[in-house]
Amino acid sequence: MKILIFKKTLMQRYRALLHILDELLDAGHEVFAYRRGGKQGSISKGGKQITPSEDYNPATWYKAPWDIDCASSGAIHYMARQLGIEVKGINKIQWADPRKGKVKPDLILGTDYVALKSTNQINIPYNDFFCKTYWGDALVGNGMCESFKKRQNKVEEVKGQLLIPHPGGGRTILSPLRDHIAKWEVIENNIKLFRKMLKLLPSTITKVIIKIHPAPYLYCDITTFEEKVMSKLYDEFDVDIEVVNSDMLGHMCKSEYILTLGSSTTIWLLGSDKKWLNITECAKYDLDSKKRRDKQERTKNWQYWPQNITFEEMTDALSDYNNFIQWSDDGLILQKLYNGRFNMNCTENIIEVIDNVGRRK
Repeated sequence: MKILIFKKTLMQRYRALLHILDELLDAGHEVFAYRRGGKQGSISKGGKQITPSEDYNPATWYKAPWDIDCASSGAIHYMARQLGIEVKGINKIQWADPRKGKVKPDLILGTDYVALKSTNQINIPYNDFFCKTYWGDALVGNGMCESFKKRQNKVEEVKGQLLIPHPGGGRTILSPLRDHIAKWEVIENNIKLFRKMLKLLPSTITKVIIKIHPAPYLYCDITTFEEKVMSKLYDEFDVDIEVVNSDMLGHMCKSEYILTLGSSTTIWLLGSDKKWLNITECAKYDLDSKKRRDKQERTKNWQYWPQNITFEEMTDALSDYNNFIQWSDDGLILQKLYNGRFNMNCTENIIEVIDNVGRRK
């Protein structure tokens, strides 16, 4: 029987693996998650354990979400709850450090950020549509697109509802990339940004859902945002505003419109029929990236998506979305390409890649 190991990875990247976890367990595979020392429930920063708990402590992670690895059932439960993905087999995961020799994996399963160093490793798409193997890339689709499609078939859309995924801080929008600034500055930046956005809403928007980022930097967590930011804004606007901290996919499906600030959420929607907009004045992409395909593709193709707008265009785009979105010839070609990718059966395709790697051994 093959043993599949989720290689050490940052917690927010578990989302690339959640949609196939039950499939792997149901197929009879033993699933192990990497944990330094072989025990679950610790959060480590730079290899040093800092939270010796059997459950996951979000408050610790908020201080430096990029720098902390977290492997525990609590961590995976947290990410599944944030996204709104049901994973029945979370508690069946075993925890191991293969360096100690007690577990010898037949296959290493990672995300598309992990370097491929051996023939028995597969990297599942994180923000991409390509599964990476030692022999090359395989177009399989995107797991979050698949999870979105499944929820969309079960959730009724609410007309006039707008979802805004909070940018989370530490990403050059509300605070510097992977760095901290004074608490009052982050709060002021939040107030300015959301006051500006809420002022530009047309009367056709009757409810706004603000979804807190699953990996918020300091002072962008739900408590600080509600108490220090929205408490200043609720009374300024007549529109119904709700701040939430779970079930991202559910709110995406239920909302008529999705307005992002450079969020990866847009990748999950490319090729779908959902009404989405992305404010390019806030989207910060690495134009020189040579390592990450998702950044390269977004940089190369972003100009062809008419859903990319400025703040100045926001009111018109939300007031009359169907007439505002005008496709160029190049854009229509791109739309058809991503429609095919959006509708791929990602889980089935990845399982096939895993089986093929197994047969190569």
